[in-house]
Amino acid sequence: MIYNNPKFEKNADLIPLFIACPFAKPDKDCPFSCFHLLKDQAARVLQILNVSQHRLDEMREIHKNCFQRLLLEQQVMKSADWEKTIEASRLAME
Repeated sequence: MIYNNPKFEKNADLIPLFIACPFAKPDKDCPFSCFHLLKDQAARVLQILNVSQHRLDEMREIHKNCFQRLLLEQQVMKSADWEKTIEASRLAME
């Protein structure tokens, strides 16, 4: 079977990213988005074989940075919501 290729094993963490973006809305510069245009999910996964290992490593790093940025944005949003809640509670007590 073609999935027995060592390149799949080495890059197993990237397989879901070739299938679809795990975030609500992918970045416009996402290196995986061009693969999402393929209609067949298996065809998307097979594209791993066509990408150099160096590029796959770069794509992994781009995804890691994107994930960290989105987590930070979520923390900031939650912080802002918490501050609004505290302010609303303070106003309600007056």
